[in-house]
This record gives sequence, structure tokens and C-alpha cells, in this order.
Amino acid sequence: MKCSIAIIDTGVSPHLDLVLPKQRIVKFVDVINNKKMPYDDNGHGTFVAGVCAGNGILSGHKIVGPAFDNPLVIVKAIDKDGCAYVRQILEGIERVRCLKKKYNIGVALMSFGAPVYSKNIGKLEHAISALDKLGIVVVCASGNSGKGNLRTPASSKYAISVGSVDDNLNVCKFTSSGVSQGIVKPDFYSIGENVIGLSKKGYTKMSGTSVSAPYVAGLVALIKNELPNLTTFGAKEFLTKLAVNKDGNLIL
Repeated sequence: MKCSIAIIDTGVSPHLDLVLPKQRIVKFVDVINNKKMPYDDNGHGTFVAGVCAGNGILSGHKIVGPAFDNPLVIVKAIDKDGCAYVRQILEGIERVRCLKKKYNIGVALMSFGAPVYSKNIGKLEHAISALDKLGIVVVCASGNSGKGNLRTPASSKYAISVGSVDDNLNVCKFTSSGVSQGIVKPDFYSIGENVIGLSKKGYTKMSGTSVSAPYVAGLVALIKNELPNLTTFGAKEFLTKLAVNKDGNLIL
């Protein structure tokens, strides 16, 4: 049974690559405006969903995400300007926790970050660990603030953090990195420059760790399809075996 991927972001537009030949947006939650039907007034969440799980219908299957057949639970917790309060993110995480059993959520993707010294960060990291205890593997973007500026929730030891590399597999300068709780972060890297993803009706390009994380989240979903009881730490071990080691950096 395929697991659902929960994406906490700016929402999602019902792009053809997500709704045909079958509707894969199985649940939409809006903690910003309380709307019922899927929408994205920013575009970031739609792009992220495509990198993770687009099936390429519109492109003739040329632009396809790894989890192209997995269901999606979309939680809009970031507003049209790309901003959110920690309380809104916490509410979004709580909704994912409550929906876990009904929609068989196996992966939670969070392509956003805040400074590790921000208010209520302890609560955020506690919420991440709560998802892990339920068997939901959390994948986060490490941030785009450069070396030594690791963001949260990627800083959590209960999250798989993802940085960016270019086409030559060199770490992008914007990738946030650091040491958190004795762990060197990010845990993995993936392509993050000029990545093609979904726009409202077509495709567009974007760069940043927030477009690297969804690719890794898609890989984790494929693993969870076969190994539903896999924990975050188990997923890290599995991905380590798949990754290419370049200069000590694990690239997927």
C-alpha cells in the first residue's frame, strides 16, 4: 500500500500532474484562510509538490517526481507572501499527526526554515519528534542562508535535512549547514539549481534547498511504500546506502 506524503507549505494548485489520471490530492487543510478546496496563492507549495510527486502528464512524462503515484495530503500553513508564524506551522504539524492513520501518512515534507534561535523553536522540534514517534519520516530543507546558518526544523535530529548541489555535484553556496545536537547537517544533498517544477498551469524553474528536499522526500516515500514501519533513523541508513559520497557529502 502506497503511503501518503504530507506537504506543509503554501498550498497546492490542482495541476494536471497531480490530479490526472486520478486525483492524488486526497486531503487539503488550510490553517491560514480555512478554505476547503485546494489552492496556492504563492506557488511555492505547488512547485514543491511537483518535484516530489508530479507524474509528468502535461510534459509527456518528461518531468516526473520520484513519488509520482503516491497520494498527497496538503496542509497550507504559509501565506501568500511565503510567511508563517510558528504557531501556524505547529497547527499544520498537529493536523498531519491527527490525519496520519486515516490517510496512511508515511512522510512529511517541510521545505521552509527559521533561525534556530527563533521563539518557540523548542515546541517546533518537539512536534517533529512527535511525528517521528508515529512513524512519519520528516524531510526538511536545510535553508538558503549559507554555511553556519542551519535552519529549523532541519536542525532536529528527528528530521532528514537536505541541502543543494549544482549539476556538477558541488555544494551550492546558499546551502545552510552546521552542527546540531552533535550531528553534522544537512544529512543529504540533492540537485537544487534551476530545478523544473510545477507552476499553476505549467512548469517553471526554481533554485534552493526547498526544491532539493522534495526529491529526497519522494525517495523516502518509495522506500516507505515497501517498508511501512521504517523510522527516520532507518530511512537515513537506507538513503546512505543509495547516496554518492563526494568529499564527505552524501548526494542523492
